[in-house]
Amino acid sequence: MPIFQRPGQPDLHYHLDDFTDPWRNAPVLILQHGNGRSAEFWYRSVPYLSRFYKVVRPDMRGLGKSGTNFDPKTQMDPQILIDDLADLVKHLVRDFNTDRIHFCGESLGGILGLGLAAQHPDLLRTLTLCATPVFISDKMKQSYALGRGSRTDAMRCPCRPALIAAAWDMMSSCCCLGRSAAEGPCARLAASDAMSAMSEAVMPPAPPLAIRAAAAAPAGPA
Repeated sequence: MPIFQRPGQPDLHYHLDDFTDPWRNAPVLILQHGNGRSAEFWYRSVPYLSRFYKVVRPDMRGLGKSGTNFDPKTQMDPQILIDDLADLVKHLVRDFNTDRIHFCGESLGGILGLGLAAQHPDLLRTLTLCATPVFISDKMKQSYALGRGSRTDAMRCPCRPALIAAAWDMMSSCCCLGRSAAEGPCARLAASDAMSAMSEAVMPPAPPLAIRAAAAAPAGPA
């Protein structure tokens, strides 16, 4: 499987699934998994989508087959993960000789997609969000806490890896978990200000199956 290597940074592993017609300049579609998952999350969507798109399924740093040579307490926050994505997309743009890519993110992957669109609108053709949270109720937060002080405390239980705890620390500081948009790191993303710069209409939040419908037999390169 392809590995994207960068000096001083963890390697980023990704799956490439391409069953498009070789004479057609098929567009690139990134399917980004959410918190605590890997590229295998999208496995069932590959057979259909890879007929029309060059499907790239990255593993986030520290997950799947991507590198773990970093400190999860200091080197895993929203901006770092967005930078990882931006580096990978720039690599794919060069490798496939294209200008922009389609991006679909699930859960945390969708949050990172918003940041990517805000900071690098020139890299994206469309943005699709699947099960991407913008608010979590107090009742749900209590469920996540599993009887402990908070969900972060639950994730820091000795039975859980430090990497997962760091991921929850990152999400806990994000406005998507109930904080005001003016408080968390998402405040500086200002995704809505960047959407108009994208070359095609941005797709609204949708369940995972929606992207299958969006991919239905495109007449030509998109």
